[in-house]
Amino acid sequence: MTSGQEAIVTITTLTVTTCALKKIVEFERWTPEWNALRDSGKWKDAPDYGKAKTGRIALQDHGSVFWFRNVKIRTIG
Repeated sequence: MTSGQEAIVTITTLTVTTCALKKIVEFERWTPEWNALRDSGKWKDAPDYGKAKTGRIALQDHGSVFWFRNVKIRTIG
């Protein structure tokens, strides 16, 4: 079971925190720095990776049992 995570997404900023509100990562999308990071990672050969500004949300875990409870998704702004 996971300890829980929260993602807050605004127009261009993504912040991911744990349920204890410890910030894991924050970055501005579609900036030159973002583009350089996107183009240097394991998805560099996927031409459309990280370019969509709208789309689907996926919740996942890797290699263990997990549950999600009280997931709420809403439009901001």
